Amino acid sequence: MAGRGGRRPGAGRPTGSGKYGEPTKAVRVPESMVPHLPQMIKEFRDGQPVTSSSSGPMPDNVVPFKRPGNDSSNLIPLFDAPAAAGWTAISQDMTPSETVDLVRHLSHHPDSSFLVTVRGDSMVNAGINDGDLLLVDKDEEATHGRIVLAHHNDKMTVKRLHIASDKTITLKAENPDHNNEVVKEGDSFEVIATVVSVIRRF
Repeated sequence: MAGRGGRRPGAGRPTGSGKYGEPTKAVRVPESMVPHLPQMIKEFRDGQPVTSSSSGPMPDNVVPFKRPGNDSSNLIPLFDAPAAAGWTAISQDMTPSETVDLVRHLSHHPDSSFLVTVRGDSMVNAGINDGDLLLVDKDEEATHGRIVLAHHNDKMTVKRLHIASDKTITLKAENPDHNNEVVKEGDSFEVIATVVSVIRRF
């Protein structure tokens, strides 16, 4: 008698034949974001800005970001020019040494990176100001001393991660006018992503 149980060759749905036409992966997200996910996924796949959905307005610290890819419109020319060279010299006498996709340049894992908007001044001494954009990476390891985007007791926050020798976790502000947040037993806590770059428009 043939054995029973286990996966049979050829059984199940072929990889990539589901709703999204590609393999899927289970992930953990903040509970407050769950009602927005179907619309976010649809707009993201359609190349549209992720704005709001029928489930209500999006949290104001989440900013839409185009999926990184090979679209040449994402590429910016990089010139290896001496500091004294003017734009005329660069534009007429030089060619770009390469073109740069800023997302792939700034993040080790561009496909798992996204932008958030900073609200408040709790991280000013780390060079992060109110209104700045942060490029954050879900696959970048969140080690002691890194600045992270975290979900703590139903609140999204950007703080410096401090892990003490007794494993106590503190989310530290970089502004003496703001209090640190100690993660206590029973708290809801999760590091969503690690901050890899700050973007500021002058």
